[in-house]
Amino acid sequence: KKIEHICQEVDQRDDKSIVDLQQLTNKHTFKVSTLWEDHKRLLEEEFDVKFLTGYAQ
Repeated sequence: KKIEHICQEVDQRDDKSIVDLQQLTNKHTFKVSTLWEDHKRLLEEEFDVKFLTGYAQ
């Protein structure tokens, strides 16, 4: 369910090329490190995005 919430959040953004993971963490309850390890590639492939956070560039 968590990953679905993130996907919906990304899909609603005007600029899908950049996802502010910190902004998403403020709206949804999950550990960023866990999300990054488990779902980063899935999100990047699904939405063709790049993450700009303290975890990676």
